[in-house]
Amino acid sequence: MAVTPACITAVKQARSTTELGEPAPTAARAGGDRLIDLRAVSYSYEGETTPVLQDVSLMVQEGEFVLILGPSGCGKSTLLQVLN
Repeated sequence: MAVTPACITAVKQARSTTELGEPAPTAARAGGDRLIDLRAVSYSYEGETTPVLQDVSLMVQEGEFVLILGPSGCGKSTLLQVLN
């Protein structure tokens, strides 16, 4: 099954406090440096002709929390393995 950007949902939230409950640095609240920047990434497993991930883009900035959502088998784990 090819994954399109519509199959996987990334829910982002800027972090407003640190783990200790202190205010987060201004750069994190305003959208700091890019930590992840994927653009139109496709991935196929060895021996397969159909991509598991197809044209997926994701940008995560410093200070954001990201939740990856999607139905079973749509490529969430594969997406995270690509980052590894």
